[in-house]
Amino acid sequence: MRDAHEFSDQRVLVVGGGYSAEDVTLHCIKFGAKHVTITHRSTSMGFEWPPGVDERPLLQKVQGNTVFFKDGSETDVDAIIMCTGYLYSFPFLESRVRLVSDVTLYPTGLHVGTVWRAAGDGRLLYMGVQNQVFTMPMFDAQARWIARYTPNELLSIFFCPKGRA
Repeated sequence: MRDAHEFSDQRVLVVGGGYSAEDVTLHCIKFGAKHVTITHRSTSMGFEWPPGVDERPLLQKVQGNTVFFKDGSETDVDAIIMCTGYLYSFPFLESRVRLVSDVTLYPTGLHVGTVWRAAGDGRLLYMGVQNQVFTMPMFDAQARWIARYTPNELLSIFFCPKGRA
């Protein structure tokens, strides 16, 4: 989402308690949402939200435009945005080279957080599969490391006849 103009003058419910929920909430307010309510299953995020944002406990049900929360409170909303997390999935890769991991700071089997050790002879790299704390600086650091690591390796993969790498 580059902007959130589509939520201008709307009452928005953001469901989730992670980084994306925080980002989407602030983005909606920045682009003119009337009000944003953020709901999640854990304890309060502990932020001092800007005017126009409030936190509520876990969403229990939706009836029309009215949403109901675990504490018995309710509010009307025009839009609901789900920010409930994600799981990495690489179904397009053969199982022997497929990373299967929970979202974690350092997935098992990845050297320097990128090189797949289980298969691929050091030529299969995963980028950005860590739990993101500082997303852009992490991606930048990984991209720079990969750029230094890969030139000779990639050249041998793409330009050497099979079996001559």
